[in-house]
Amino acid sequence: MNTTTIDTSDKELFGLVERLITEAFPEEERAPLEAFRSIADSDDRFSVMILNDGDTPVGFITLWISNDSYMWSILRSCPNCGVATTAPARLKFSTGPTVAPLCLK
Repeated sequence: MNTTTIDTSDKELFGLVERLITEAFPEEERAPLEAFRSIADSDDRFSVMILNDGDTPVGFITLWISNDSYMWSILRSCPNCGVATTAPARLKFSTGPTVAPLCLK
């Protein structure tokens, strides 16, 4: 697996991110996509990275970085069940527990 950092100028890959978000979360449980796009393009503390299996994009990672910690979440395609996600995790800059994927149908 490898990652590629993107922003909204990459219409195809950012479209994949938005599709996974809308498939995984009902509208009332997610921030408006317009706000997500704005943050992705304007806040240097926030990154959106495509998760690739070889040359195939299979999901994405969001990452917030502050002075002493970071918060991340992963959303990926799940071949057997639709979409899988980890719960957002906030970790100090050190090793920490991993969060097991949760499959959403």
